[in-house]
Amino acid sequence: MINKDNALETLVAFAKNASDDATARTAAELLQLKLGKMAIRIHSDGHWSFRGSAFERPEMVALLAKSLIFLKGDYYLIAPEQLLKITVDDLPFLITHIDQSADKKTLVVTTNLGDQVTLGENHPLLMSCLPNSNGSNQDIKIPTVEIRDGLSARFSRACFYELIECCEPVQINDRNIMQFYSNGVAFSVGMID
Repeated sequence: MINKDNALETLVAFAKNASDDATARTAAELLQLKLGKMAIRIHSDGHWSFRGSAFERPEMVALLAKSLIFLKGDYYLIAPEQLLKITVDDLPFLITHIDQSADKKTLVVTTNLGDQVTLGENHPLLMSCLPNSNGSNQDIKIPTVEIRDGLSARFSRACFYELIECCEPVQINDRNIMQFYSNGVAFSVGMID
């Protein structure tokens, strides 16, 4: 059980000593843990805060992110004998870097915490509205990609523009679509007016 006075230190110590399979538990196993809350917030720009103060050490955030899970519509950190619910404003990760291969057949994205995935069948690009939007046709859809186990990243504005530069216009059903390929999969990022 985590003591509120040293909650963050206990959580960090647990994350340091936890094996990689701590997040590999089944949903049923995780639901057996006691549920709690922690005043950690992941902001839409990718930075983390605890009780309103920004984390100053990126390595601490990266360590905590290893114990982050998404379960039944909420985000939790796995702690000793507990699941601690945290607040995530949008998605837990932000794409901050894109690398397209010279032959334009592969696109690798990197998150703000250094995780890398190659877009393709296992990590498809999806277009989704930002939170707090009403889903109307005027809403701009921003690309996202699953990084691991239901945890996704949204493209930063700069990376979204870089992604557009990786695209080629193609015509599908009399519509001009911006499209790129990665790992043999075609991805569309929107129509051209």
